[in-house]
Amino acid sequence: MGKYTLSDDEVKKIMTKIYRVGLDHPDTRTGDIPKMLQGESDEVISRFLYVNAVLDQGSDMVGTRQFLNKVTEELYKRGIKIFHKPSEFWKDPQFVKQVIKNKHLEVKEERREWAQVILSNQRYNLMLVAGFRGKQITPYVALAWGAPLLNIQSIITEGSTLLNTFYDKNHSAETCASNFIKTNEEFGLGKAIGDKACHLLMKWLIDTYEFLPKGESRFWSKNSYQMPFDSNVIRVLTMTGIVTHFISFETLTGHGPRKHVFQPRNSKIYIRATNLRNFKLQRESPYTNVADVMRRRFSPRLRTKLFPYILNTAVESIDSENPRIGVLDNGLIHIGTRHCWNKNPQCEGENGKHPCDLKDLCYARNDDPQMKGKYFT
Repeated sequence: MGKYTLSDDEVKKIMTKIYRVGLDHPDTRTGDIPKMLQGESDEVISRFLYVNAVLDQGSDMVGTRQFLNKVTEELYKRGIKIFHKPSEFWKDPQFVKQVIKNKHLEVKEERREWAQVILSNQRYNLMLVAGFRGKQITPYVALAWGAPLLNIQSIITEGSTLLNTFYDKNHSAETCASNFIKTNEEFGLGKAIGDKACHLLMKWLIDTYEFLPKGESRFWSKNSYQMPFDSNVIRVLTMTGIVTHFISFETLTGHGPRKHVFQPRNSKIYIRATNLRNFKLQRESPYTNVADVMRRRFSPRLRTKLFPYILNTAVESIDSENPRIGVLDNGLIHIGTRHCWNKNPQCEGENGKHPCDLKDLCYARNDDPQMKGKYFT
């Protein structure tokens, strides 16, 4: 991969195409709420989404939602209404642990075919905390499930709501996502939640379900938080050449510290998605108004131009009336899960049907085909 491989015009065409795909294909992570929660208040649904965001730290977003739904349905059948009365989660911890363990096995079996195609050599495991897989059920249940539910119960005890806690105690949606949800002394989840999960929660609350904001504020708009960076998103951005248009390959690559995005492993290169959010832009072209968008949408005090902000800026140029970073995310997720796979990428579509919308624009397909077998997430 060379340095700055795309022209400015090609970058704009790719970004616009992804956005259009996102408009046509809403996020698959938001399609199903458990039957017993359908029709419930915004607050109850937001509690469900809060726990869902903590659990959604792997690559199988569909399986994660199925897992949460199955556990929720089983617990509610037994009268353990964890999103109405979170304290009930701890009344019979051994039973709850067994339900979570059993439902994980069910989803693992149901997603077997998907895992064989998508996960390469990875073992299927949804029991992640801060992106790290484990086999021990007790710490997983205590952190991934127990921590957010304990916060919800504490907020209820104080006479407040989860939505008010997020909206009233922060200056902006991005501050809530990148700071409050993780590091707040009272309600921060620390290592129990990842950066992607925090931004995914903002996407759901602000864009998908429109629970926030409660008042007009440019700092709580649908383009006022960073995109949730997961393996699907970063793979598409890398293969299309978008990443190396704004940051050089040399800057992104390194064997040593985990901070690098491109990490050589034998003959291949591992793409570590979460690290990209911390890299500074080395060029802004073709979007020269990054600073304006940052300060208008995020905070007037922002100075450092990080990679995620170029995506918000691109969205502003594509849809000036109703810019939504969630739509760009939808497009990347659709392309990443339907076409841009680690193994056997489906550029032409399965059996030649429904080819990838980016096939005529993608750098990896048209200019450097070896990337498709070399780079993986």
